[in-house]
Amino acid sequence: MNMRVLGVCAAVVAGMVAGAGAGVVSADPDGGGSVAAALHGLAEFERGATSAEADAVLDALGDSPIVSIGSIGDSVEGRPIRIGVIADPPVAFDVGGPEKGEIGDRLVVLLFGSIHAGELCGTDALLRLMHDIIGDRRDGRDMRPLLEDLVICVVPVYNVDGHAKFAASNRPGQNGPAAVGERANAQGLDLNRDWVKMDAPETRAMVGFLNAWDPAVIVDTHTTNGSNHRFTLTYQGPKHPAGDAEVIAYVRDEMLPKVDAAFEAATGYKSYFYGNFAEHHTKWTTYPAEPWYGAAYRGIRNRLTVLTEAYAYASFEDRVLSTQAFCEQVLRYAAAQKDEIRALVDAADARTIAAGKSGAPIAVKTEARAFAEPATILGYDEPVESGAHSARAKIDFETAEKKDYEIPIFNDFVATEVVRRGEVYAVLPWATEVIDRLIAHGIEVWYLQELTAVPGGDCYLVDAKTVSERKWEGRRRVELEVQSVPAGGTFREGTVFVRTDQPLGSLAAYLLEPRATGGLASWDVFGDTLRRGQIHPAMRYSLEEIQALSLERTSPEDSRTPTSEIRPEAPE
Repeated sequence: MNMRVLGVCAAVVAGMVAGAGAGVVSADPDGGGSVAAALHGLAEFERGATSAEADAVLDALGDSPIVSIGSIGDSVEGRPIRIGVIADPPVAFDVGGPEKGEIGDRLVVLLFGSIHAGELCGTDALLRLMHDIIGDRRDGRDMRPLLEDLVICVVPVYNVDGHAKFAASNRPGQNGPAAVGERANAQGLDLNRDWVKMDAPETRAMVGFLNAWDPAVIVDTHTTNGSNHRFTLTYQGPKHPAGDAEVIAYVRDEMLPKVDAAFEAATGYKSYFYGNFAEHHTKWTTYPAEPWYGAAYRGIRNRLTVLTEAYAYASFEDRVLSTQAFCEQVLRYAAAQKDEIRALVDAADARTIAAGKSGAPIAVKTEARAFAEPATILGYDEPVESGAHSARAKIDFETAEKKDYEIPIFNDFVATEVVRRGEVYAVLPWATEVIDRLIAHGIEVWYLQELTAVPGGDCYLVDAKTVSERKWEGRRRVELEVQSVPAGGTFREGTVFVRTDQPLGSLAAYLLEPRATGGLASWDVFGDTLRRGQIHPAMRYSLEEIQALSLERTSPEDSRTPTSEIRPEAPE
């Protein structure tokens, strides 16, 4: 492909140790050493970093006094999910969060790679980016000043079990490297479909990090195939309308266009919103808004989130360098707009709390609609539709005639079904899997201390339940038809009450609403107890109706405690 190659790796590859078995250069990473490409083969982009190589580079980077290395948790097979925290003054990594006052006025940013371990460009890009932040750049683009405003957290390899299983047969169709890791984790789960149901320990570790460190900006790096186009990298932000509208609009309309412009100016690469051609090149469409995808999930948490997708048909070198450069521009933007971003997320949290107090509407089903204005999509003159996968025409990118398409962009997600959120949800104590997920997501819950009659409220009666014939991501998908009926009743000790006047209140309401396309009911987390004619075990009350109850609030530490130690026992 005619994609400009950056000249940014000269400082990185200098001093690289020759030989496949060579160790990491012992240069001081705080003084301009080339640790990020110190292993044979990586500098020439012949292959991606293996698990051992990524660990060795991270260890070498950890020699810097401004880097703290740790683990956010363990994988299915017991591998640590390693993280590096870059800060000056330094901030020690602790799984429970930073020490009070350590962050100061700085903004916490998280970048991670290899959630799909067959998509390696993010891992190599983030290791190089860490090196460039730590090192003394001599090309006029010193990144150390960013640390005046940012605490930068990097997880180079998120799906560590998948990353450990390099094979030539994994993730075919990419333009190199020859061998990559597996897409799924050791349970066979796609970690970028697990954000709601949280069946994987990796997901729980990452969400635990979000709860403890609360990064305001999050970047998740991928590789994509799909339609034939001329963008080296595409991107996406939060988009589910259950999230804060101002956060969604800011990332989509303000932050990403400016990051894109800076990225293209610095590199010559082209980028645009993630998508594929549809209906014979007459539309540019994207993936759904459901929060089983990480970008949408983190948006419902009111945080600025960016998905990067380097193009599989570009060279591995272009994919790594474009991902690195785009992440750099995100960091530069976050540092420059630190105060604006902090004010935005604080205001979003306040709006969410207010929405919980008033029982404001929340979107449970969505669809994509076109932006008001079309945009120019850089493609090729093709005789076929060239869709996302099977319909894509195989063309020679070097010789194919270029063609630009002025077409509608379907990337504005709107609600097609809304409900009034409960100000409070009462979750019956036998719904232990549901309670477990709520706590793991970091949602504050309150336990009823004694047998109590609670008047008023409403609940859902299940009119119909459709269950998928096949499992997807380890679970059968569920669609419910429900009607609202009066609630009331007597609740036993251990009933869990979830107030939505909290920063994660929109997430709590979405998870518990039975009609939410990606909620807990849709993932069959409520189990066989949800049958036709049964009451959905998350009942809805006003704040006034539960004020007099004897409730005990969970402590912040409970979100990291095994739920078997804190949740009530299910009835026999």
